[in-house]
Amino acid sequence: MLFVCTATHKTKSMFFFLAQTEQGDVFKITLEVDEDSVTEIKLKYFDTAPVCSSFVVLKTGFLFLASEFGNHYLYQIAHLGEDDDEPEFSSAMPLDEGETFFFQPRPLKNLVLVDEMESLAPILHCNITDLANEDTPQLYTVCGRGPRSTLRVLRHGLEVSEMAVSDLPGSPNAVWTVRKSIHEEYDSYIIVSFVNATLVLSIGETVEEVTDSGFLGTTPTLSCSSIGNDALLQIYLMESDIFAVTDELTSGRHRVRSTL
Repeated sequence: MLFVCTATHKTKSMFFFLAQTEQGDVFKITLEVDEDSVTEIKLKYFDTAPVCSSFVVLKTGFLFLASEFGNHYLYQIAHLGEDDDEPEFSSAMPLDEGETFFFQPRPLKNLVLVDEMESLAPILHCNITDLANEDTPQLYTVCGRGPRSTLRVLRHGLEVSEMAVSDLPGSPNAVWTVRKSIHEEYDSYIIVSFVNATLVLSIGETVEEVTDSGFLGTTPTLSCSSIGNDALLQIYLMESDIFAVTDELTSGRHRVRSTL
């Protein structure tokens, strides 16, 4: 049995721990103490909930489960598991060689589900297509891990108009949009970074590839952005470039190269 997260509930008269295993089973752990010494550890099956990375017992009597892989949950602690028929295991019980304790998972008894916060994390794969013939593409995402994995369909809240389509030579690692100047209302370039190259697309009435943007296209781009009034920054492996894109400079472009 491996515990993945724990929480402590403490009042003036009593305290106990809740611990969840890697299978999702939640156990209530209490300690018998004699002054400053622990004399006995008692463990009792409490309930079963989705496996989470952390949970916390609130003073208002709620239990919040934060998950790294899937939705988050809020439960109300309806009972403390004291007046039920669940067997209680104790460190003071003598055990013969090879003997162990057993418990039987069951539906929720001490916890009541109050709310569920949906989460797409982690998205392992995503495909954008119009399988429903709705004239607006849907996003089909594969989320989660293990038995809690889900296939989710996301739809746009507002109608989307497709302005341009450009075929790419492969799967990009990252995509950015930048403006030539802060005085421009709209973005000027779409920067698409691949494993071994960078593609620059100019945004206008059409979207087309350009080679005179100032971006270095023979290396993948790690990051890029606008700087100052009329300069662009491109960061790539071991170096970074800052260049102006206005015609006010005598050279037309001003490049400052720094080695990282």
